[in-house]
Amino acid sequence: MQATQPTANTRPRPAIESIGSLTPLARCLRNLLPAGVAALLMTPAVAVGAPAWDCRMAADGVNWECVNHGDPVDEAAPDTAPAAASEVTPIPSSAEDAAGPLTPAGASTKPVASEAPTVAEPEAAEAAMPVPPAAPATPTPARRLPDAFVREQPVPPAAPVEAAEPAVTTAPARMPAATRAFQSEGMPQLTPPAAAATTAVAADPAVAPQPPEQTAVTEPVADQRAGVPGATFAGALDAGIAWGTCPSPNTGRPLRPTRLSPTPATGDRSIEITADTVTAQLDPQQAVFSGNVHLVQDGVNLDASEVTLDRSSGRIQARGGFLLTQPDIRFAGQSVDYQLETRAARVDRASYRIPAIRARGDAERAAFLGDGISEFDQISYTTCAPDDASWLLTAGSLRLDQNEGFGVASNASLRFMGVPILYMPTFTFPIDDRRRSGVLVPSVGYSGNTGVDVSVPYYLNLAENYDLTLTPRAMSKRGLMLGGEFRFLTETTAGTLAADYLPDDREQRDRSGGRGSASLYSHSQFNARTEGALRINYVSDDEYFQDLGGSLAVTSATHVERTGELRYHGDTWDLLGRAQYFQTLDDAILDVDRPYSRLPQVRFDLERPDGIAGLSYHLGAEYVNFHRNDSVRGHRVDLTPAVSLPLGDSWWFAEPRVGAHFTTYRLTDQVAGLDDSPSHLTGLLSLDSGLYFDRAISYFGNSATQTLEPRLFYLYVPSSEQNDQPLFDTAELDFSFDNLFRDNRFSGPDRVADANQLTLALTTRVTDDARGGELLRASIGQILHFEDRDVTLPGRAAIDDSTSSLVAELAARLGGDWYSRAGLQWDPHDGKQGTIEQALAQISYRDDRRRVFNAAYRLRDGVTKQTDLAFLWPVSESLSLIGRHYWSLQDDRLLEALAGVEYGTCCWRVRAVARKYTDSTGDDHNLAFLLQLELSGLGRLGNDIDSTLERGVYGYRTDYED
Repeated sequence: MQATQPTANTRPRPAIESIGSLTPLARCLRNLLPAGVAALLMTPAVAVGAPAWDCRMAADGVNWECVNHGDPVDEAAPDTAPAAASEVTPIPSSAEDAAGPLTPAGASTKPVASEAPTVAEPEAAEAAMPVPPAAPATPTPARRLPDAFVREQPVPPAAPVEAAEPAVTTAPARMPAATRAFQSEGMPQLTPPAAAATTAVAADPAVAPQPPEQTAVTEPVADQRAGVPGATFAGALDAGIAWGTCPSPNTGRPLRPTRLSPTPATGDRSIEITADTVTAQLDPQQAVFSGNVHLVQDGVNLDASEVTLDRSSGRIQARGGFLLTQPDIRFAGQSVDYQLETRAARVDRASYRIPAIRARGDAERAAFLGDGISEFDQISYTTCAPDDASWLLTAGSLRLDQNEGFGVASNASLRFMGVPILYMPTFTFPIDDRRRSGVLVPSVGYSGNTGVDVSVPYYLNLAENYDLTLTPRAMSKRGLMLGGEFRFLTETTAGTLAADYLPDDREQRDRSGGRGSASLYSHSQFNARTEGALRINYVSDDEYFQDLGGSLAVTSATHVERTGELRYHGDTWDLLGRAQYFQTLDDAILDVDRPYSRLPQVRFDLERPDGIAGLSYHLGAEYVNFHRNDSVRGHRVDLTPAVSLPLGDSWWFAEPRVGAHFTTYRLTDQVAGLDDSPSHLTGLLSLDSGLYFDRAISYFGNSATQTLEPRLFYLYVPSSEQNDQPLFDTAELDFSFDNLFRDNRFSGPDRVADANQLTLALTTRVTDDARGGELLRASIGQILHFEDRDVTLPGRAAIDDSTSSLVAELAARLGGDWYSRAGLQWDPHDGKQGTIEQALAQISYRDDRRRVFNAAYRLRDGVTKQTDLAFLWPVSESLSLIGRHYWSLQDDRLLEALAGVEYGTCCWRVRAVARKYTDSTGDDHNLAFLLQLELSGLGRLGNDIDSTLERGVYGYRTDYED
């Protein structure tokens, strides 16, 4: 058969794919093994050829399917040839080379003779592996190629011929059938054909056989993979990694596309190899690929200067530098050896990059031993740029065991600014989701209550479904404290049991016994409808949190909760069973002011819409046994049935509602003269209604929609005598816009407020049409009372005002990144000008450059009057200022103050904060100094400053999450 004329191969290199985010050092090291093995794993199909050739093993596992410069080559190999002769000559890059130099439009050609390659000398006079020859020369007109592929190619001449050797006939173009698929043992077979003979076509159509000593074949082709150095690959290793810019909060965002990204994984295990030159021998059975070798296998690319495939030993070697790329990691090094049978590999002087988290490192030696075991010598890790060594984690040796899911490092040290800050002779760490015992990151801090405070947690992996963390804590002022946290997980329950114990407090020598705390939190999901929860807390004394706690919220706590509950969710109803008890920490709180315990509480709620004639049915039922020392206590049953009829359309709604409220008690230690079993029954009638109007408006050239939403709510509840009922869990609610539409102004059923009133309210909203977000929301409302309110709390007189306080709320986006919020409750009946009972004014600024500013004023007449200023403001790319001033104008004292700095670069950041705070009643202040070193891609060392700032600076966030 005649060979078809090949055409130029214009197959482009692959473009980059999205690179997913990785986790820090442990997951980085975990990826080294699969990265090295996957790229070098030679599986059943192997294709060999120069860049002009693109070949893959055919479906029969014996023959090849090839194209030469884009044209298919589908001829059979010669069946007969002189057995005594073995000739190998240079192979032209294309048919144009055979017929004459390529002459694209606008391109010049150089003399051919000056660029003729020399024929490599053989190592032994054996028959060579056949390679794809060119077809016999036929006149071919010059073709114009795309500009990206126009280049000048040398045309190899015919080699000299020794007359003593027999002539060799021309063989059609075909890849060698000698390269077989893997045998059952997984080894490639390089068996020569019965009659091995190859020829080549030079510029002269005459065929010139070569001397029998020549057993090598060379084919120089210019490199088409511009930008990938053929020697060191150092530049390609960092291509596309923007070391000069800091990562965004979403570290998984894809990097800028580059040509270096590997081909996406498809599950195809075949391998494609291209190279400038190919040398094949049968003794030893080797194939040597030289010059810009490129290997592709299922999403993994390997570029090397030279790759040798040795069938006899099952060994693959890359020499003279290599670059390995896959979606989550890159390698570059001097050499790599790989054993096909054992799948073991060894890499010398390797550098690696993890683009997703901008991490890098080096290893003097990396050995992949097979069976999930890998070892490294003199390995390093950092997320700083290649010319920046601000921090560096190094280890003398590292062993990773993927079977067990852990790594062991020896002689590990962490250096910051060249100074060792952490050294561990040996430590073990997890490399996957499996847990393993070991030391966690220590914490160091200082406060006025504890002095120098050092904690060193140790993690114990007890089983797959439970573990324990023990935390010895040394405080220079208080002594040695031991803390622990036990986590457990069953088929239905997840929970945490924690405890701390200080046996001897140096600051309180007169205290008998130790000090400590304990807590248990758990949640159970027994089935799709049934769940349970436990929240149990204990502290040894009322000053424990003040002396050994941390945040303002913790040190100000006056009660701790102990609760167990069980819930069942039906289709339209819910059932709750609960037991609840409170431990009071402040001894100054009188028994009559302490919260009641619920031992137990059972509650049933029903909401069934779309009933008969469109009616909705509502039922609330509750039983509680209240208990408190030295106080009235007892049982309470409460029922609240109701029926409503929802009506409306897109522009209006109305919902009339009729209901009742029944409460009965059985009391112990009731106040003398009052009924031990009081009860009351009260009816309820309400009508909630509203309208909706909107119009199109514009602001600064942008389209928006403004709404107008008037609302009327009428409520009638007759008055009933309730003074003989105790106050178990009932208080008067704060007045707010939402509470204008409640049917009871008290929080619990011990008081049902009488009412004959009408609420008038108006809300307007402005919504951006393009983005859909609210630009402004303003609401105002007031209640008109038609009768006096006789039901009040003990000690308070009836209320005869004809109107309630006026309530207004405002929220607006002021433009750009400025936001504001305000609220006002104004009582027109108090004094000539009225009285502002509650007020809030807040303005905030937040942008994507981590600039945060908050200013707030809070007022509650006669109770609190506070100002709160907080900010996090970058003054340069590396320096940010942090501050908060939280002040009580009512008590003229400081509640909390923060002052600190944040300094660093993209790969490291230091936060130093001084904090001064107090409890809710005392005047004494506690001073603490917090220091945190954050190493991007590794973790944080020091105090937990983030939680302090997130709580104190509204809008604070960390942009460098791991």
